[in-house]
Order: sequence, then C-alpha cells, then structure tokens
Amino acid sequence: MSTHTVYERTADSRTLRLLASEKRVLGLVAAGVPIANVLEELVLAVEAEANGEMLGSILLLDEGGRHLLHGAAPNLPAAYNTAIHGVEVGEAVGSCGTAAHRGEPVFVTDIATDPLWNSVVELPLAHGLRACWSIPIRGADGRLLGTFGNYYREPRSPTVEDLEVIAQVTHTAALVIERHLSDQALRESENRFRTLIELSPQVVWFCGADGQVTYCNPFWHEFSGLTLEETQGGGWASIIHPDHRNGIVARWQRALGSLTAFEVEIPFRRAGGGDYRWFVVRTSPVHNANGEVGQWIGIAFDIHERKRAEEARELLARELFHRIKNVFTVVGGLASLTARRHPAAAPYARELQQRIGALASAHDHASPQGPAGPGHHTFHDLVNKLLAPYAGGIRDRFDISGDDALIGSNAATALALIIHEQATNAVKYGALSTDIGRIRIQGRRSDGSYWITWSESGGPTVSGPPQRLGFGSVMAMRSSNDQLGGGIEHEWAPEGLVIRLTVPLANLAR
Repeated sequence: MSTHTVYERTADSRTLRLLASEKRVLGLVAAGVPIANVLEELVLAVEAEANGEMLGSILLLDEGGRHLLHGAAPNLPAAYNTAIHGVEVGEAVGSCGTAAHRGEPVFVTDIATDPLWNSVVELPLAHGLRACWSIPIRGADGRLLGTFGNYYREPRSPTVEDLEVIAQVTHTAALVIERHLSDQALRESENRFRTLIELSPQVVWFCGADGQVTYCNPFWHEFSGLTLEETQGGGWASIIHPDHRNGIVARWQRALGSLTAFEVEIPFRRAGGGDYRWFVVRTSPVHNANGEVGQWIGIAFDIHERKRAEEARELLARELFHRIKNVFTVVGGLASLTARRHPAAAPYARELQQRIGALASAHDHASPQGPAGPGHHTFHDLVNKLLAPYAGGIRDRFDISGDDALIGSNAATALALIIHEQATNAVKYGALSTDIGRIRIQGRRSDGSYWITWSESGGPTVSGPPQRLGFGSVMAMRSSNDQLGGGIEHEWAPEGLVIRLTVPLANLAR
C-alpha cells in the first residue's frame, strides 16, 4: 500500500471523526446546553485529534468589538485563561489580539522570538507555552465572532493536516457562536417584549386561531377583575355594556370568520366601581410560515376622556347651531316688525328678510347639525346656498360651473368658512361692491385633487395685494392647509382677484 493511499485513508478517517464531533456539538446546541459547555466539547474533540499536543482556546468578541473574552480552554492553565480574559483587540497583542485586529490567521511558531508577543511574552512562557496559531472565527455575514487559538509547548509551524482540522473546527465554532448569539438576542427581545406588555397601562391579549384567549396582561385583570379562566370562553364580553354587547360579539365573530383585522370602540365595566370606560380595541391576525393564521394579537387603548371630550364638543356644536338659528329668527322677526310699523320700508325689509333667510339656509347646509346631516353635500349645492344672500336680486351674479363633487361635513365646514370670507371681502372691496360685478366659481377634478377657481370681474381695479391680511383671510388660509390638507393661492390681477384652491379628493370626502 502506498504512502499516498495511507495518507488519504487517514485524512478521510479524520474528516469523518470531525464531522461526527460537529454533529454531536450541534446536537448539544439544539438541546439548549450552555455555550461554555458546547465550546469546551468542541475544543476537547480537536485536542483529541492532536493526541494532546495542542491546547485549544476559543475567545469571544465582546459587544463593543474591542476585547476578547474567555469562551473555552479546558486544558490551558486556569491562571493563563484568567490573565487573557478581556485581552484587547490590536496589533502586536499576542496571536489572538492580532488575528482579531487583522481579520486574518496569525501563525506564531515561536512565542519567545516573535515581535507580536513582545509586550506580554513572559505570560505564555511562564506557563510553558511556546507556539500559538490564532484564526478569526467569522459568521455567515463575515462579521468577527471571536478567535480559535492553538497552543503548543514547543515551537511549531502548522502542517497541511493542521490547517484542515483548524478550518473545520473554526467553521463549527462559528455555527455554535452564531446560534448562541441568535438565541440570546431572541431571549432578550422576548424579555423586553414581555416586560413592555406587563408594564403597559393598556390592555394586551393573545388569542388562538379559534379566538380563544390564551393570555391577558396584568392591566386587563386589574381593570376587569376577571381571571384568565373567567375571560376565556367569551367571558370577556360579560363586562361590555349591555347596549353594545351583542353587536360587538357579532362583529368579532365575523372578523374571525373572514380572518380580517378588527377595530371597534367598546365600553368596558371597571371592577369595583362598576362604571364604564370607553376603549378602542384593535386586533389583527398573525400568520405562520405556511400563511395560516396561527394566533390573534389584540390591544385596547383607554379613550374615555377623548370620548367625553367629543361628546362635549358635539353638545356645544348643537347648542351653537341652535343659538345661531335663533339669531336669524330674531333678526328676521325684527325686520318684519319694522316693516309693519313703517310701510315705506317694507321693500327693504323684504329684501333683508330674504338675505337673512338665505344665510340661515346656508348655515343649515354647511353645518353637520343641520337637516342635511353630515356627508350629504355637494360643492355646487354648498356654493349656491352660501352665495345666495350676496346676490342682492341681481341675476347671474354668480357663475358656478365645472365638475361637482361630494363633500363631507368637515370639508363643508372649512369650505364654508373660505367661501364666506371671500364673498365678504368681495362685498367690501371687490366684484360685489358694484352692481355690475360678477364672480365665477369653477370646480375641476384632476390628479387625485379637486381644483377650485374663484374669479372676480366688474369690480374696482385691483392695484395689488393688500398691505396685510385680515383675521378672516388668515383663518381661510389655515382652513385650506390644516383642515383640507390643500393649498390656496391669490392672483391680484387688475381686472379682479383670482383665487385657486386645491383639495385632495380623499380629504374632500371627510
């Protein structure tokens, strides 16, 4: 049998042993054995291949990336391991510090004479260590994880066989360390997540795919007074206000059936006091690797104070609507009473009453509390109602044309403010201050926006922009930007003011 054949069989046998060691080590990792024990097992396996001549050491890079920490070195002297724990990564800091710094293997065949060990040469020599080869351990993404050191008690250079063993062991060490770091990061993430949930001042819960509650955070138990067992089986619905319970349970069942996210406002009864507080509840399905819903995660935010504030604002808005309606009625009545007492003023009183009636109608149309209700306006209807009081009996004073569009109550309120402000200014300074003045209002849909152009003509010559904007104009610009999310531009043309207003169609419908 040739020497070459013997070498090949020996190499094959060594490779099989190393692969078996790798399999055993990775099995320990999968079983959750601490990384120190796993790395020690790996070092012992490679030391066995060297018949005890090599003393292995695995150092791990710290989080800061500046120092190497003891990982495993079962047969190096304990005092030596303690001394090199925390060694700095840098040039000429022994074999391991230099290898980590350079990012490449460092083979020191004689520690006593190699300049890389000059600053600390007494330490290894005192423990009988004369050679040290160090190889960087890198992760799959190339990042440095640590070093694998090979110590010998006499000067020595690596052979081809040594390099093959080192490469295999370094690869296995990288797998072990990466798995450890991944598991550690996952545990830390889970701990942070659980701590966040446990400390959250809002309700957090998990459900299985069938909607069965599997976990509720402490806030839920404290607020509801229900245990997990009492919450399960639909028990959570027992603290919903009776007026809302059946509808909310039905909506939740539909969400489970359709596998869609669920959001609803719910009044929950608080334990102890028995009062109800409003929460906005949001749940969403979580899909597993197969695309199936594995569980549901839900969260509920206390919105009770916001809900009370909304109700208070609604009540105030209704009261203001009622009071303004009363003002129109009183002023109209006074005009009628004046006409009866002074017949000569009757024509003027009738015209005044008509204008007051038109203002009242425009007020009804633009207000969410009006008869039309929210979401029933169109732009042309709104403009016709708002400008009717300014016509003054002159036909064709306003030309309203172009595309029409549905507008929601919020947009109607903002547009009413803007149009009323422009009409008031036109009466004072612009086209409506003369009997021949005219105003053209045109709507146009384009590129996801609604473009409104207000053009005046027949009024006094416009000399240029005003020296300052009045309060009403400032409010109109703010309404355009803040409430409508659009923009407004003014062109002070000599023949009359031109205003261009743009509103995103999505905002117009709100």
